[in-house]
Order: sequence, then C-alpha cells, then structure tokens
Amino acid sequence: FFSCLRDLILRTRYSDSIFVRGHISLTHYISHDLIRPGDKVFTILRDPIEVPISQINYILTRLWRNLHRDDPDPDAKLWLNVLGIESLPEAPDEQLARELARKIMLDQRLVPPNSLCQWLGGGSAGAVVDRLAAYDVEVTDTTRYNAWLREKWGIESRTRSNVSDVFISAATLSPSDLDYIRGLSREDMALYHIVHDHLSRSGAS
Repeated sequence: FFSCLRDLILRTRYSDSIFVRGHISLTHYISHDLIRPGDKVFTILRDPIEVPISQINYILTRLWRNLHRDDPDPDAKLWLNVLGIESLPEAPDEQLARELARKIMLDQRLVPPNSLCQWLGGGSAGAVVDRLAAYDVEVTDTTRYNAWLREKWGIESRTRSNVSDVFISAATLSPSDLDYIRGLSREDMALYHIVHDHLSRSGAS
C-alpha cells in the first residue's frame, strides 16, 4: 500500500492531470464535492439489454476461474453465498451454467434493475439526464466509443481488459427471459435511447 502511494506521489509530480475511474456512483462525486471547476466528467453507456447479460457472464466467469483456488476471492465467496451454494463441482457442465445463469439473472442483488441510472445517481431516465446536464457530464455510447477516444483524447484503442467468457447471450435467451431483462432495464432503455437519438441527430461522438 505504501509502495503504491510512493509511486503515485512520484508520478503526479510530472503530470498535469489525473484520471480517476472505478465503480463509484456519480452521486458519490456530487455529495462529496469532488467535481471541481476544470474537471472533465464523462461516462460511456452500453446497450441496456447487454448490461445484465454481461453481469451474468462476468459472475460465471469469475466463479469458474476460482474453481481450483484453495481460497476463492471475496467476490466469488459472496456470490456463492447469495446463490446458496457452498462450492461448484470440479467439472461444471453447460447445463449447470445455464441453470446458474438464470438463477443469477432473477436475483436482483446480483443483477440490479436499471443499473445505468443507478450508477448515474438514481431515479428516472429524465432525472438522470437533468443531473448529467447540471454537472456537464459528457456522454457517449459503446458504438461511438472508439471514435470519441480518437477525437477527444487522440487515443487508438484495440484491446479490451477484463473480458468475460460467453455463457449466455441475447440470442440464447428465451423470449420470456428477454422480456424480464427489458422490464428490469426500463429506465435504462429510456436513458439510452435519449442519448443515442441525440448523438445520431447531432452526428457527434
């Protein structure tokens, strides 16, 4: 920990900007007065149908990768506890993966509703849009992300970190499960369409 602090202090002496990221809600930044004049705040929205599916694949990937660890990581322990499972079999099969995927999907502790809106301060899509405007938050979506990186920061990105294995996709879900996800993501879908339509009309990234 102290080694990391030392490196941070040494590096910040030679930089005129610091990039802060993480799973921290916009409300946290606002309530702690962390958005200063001159700071640039931005967010990238993903298609709301993909968000719960990605969360399910992420949890299953992490569980599978913890199979042969003597001491599973804290997230894996928590998820197994929520699912009411002590451990997974040594060689889990596709049937078990499908059953776990559905169990995860239906548990709102693991796949919460309207997570885009929640991370951006909570409330309806309209309330989120008002908050984004009030704090001058720049917004793009994943379809324009690479173009935005080039235009805004001069960055060419060809890699993705933390990629999950694909256990389920929109194409493999039943119509009823897709309907459930749409219901779970109603405000997120409204928010996404507002942003997507505005970007499409403006032609900007």
